[in-house]
Amino acid sequence: MESSYANTDFDLRSSKPFDVLNAELSDACCILHYAESKDGTWSASYEADRLNDSATNDILAFIGVLDRLTEVAKQQLIECTTRDFNVGVNCWDTWGYNIGLSASTVSAVANVGCSISFTLYPMREPDGTPKIDEDGG
Repeated sequence: MESSYANTDFDLRSSKPFDVLNAELSDACCILHYAESKDGTWSASYEADRLNDSATNDILAFIGVLDRLTEVAKQQLIECTTRDFNVGVNCWDTWGYNIGLSASTVSAVANVGCSISFTLYPMREPDGTPKIDEDGG
């Protein structure tokens, strides 16, 4: 089976709640979670509004949302210690699967004060058998 792009999450962490930012991002994106952690920090994760067709398109969609935030939400974003676009890849059998991000996309990420990370999702169990999703496939 071929490896494939899964999605890009926008992950945030802050030492204090960021309710206004969360509300504005929730209106424009798919919220995965927003909660206080056991260590007293606040974290959230969002997906672009169900685009999930390429890392570049998802990241640029998020940046478009960030550009439209109110001043209060922008200040809460600046106060986040983590502002990360987390690119997910379903790892199957492809040798050397590549997701490229153009210089302009990387520059746009830097211009909004964010980072980029990658998460590789193994699609096989330790014994080599394929993982089965909730739908049985």
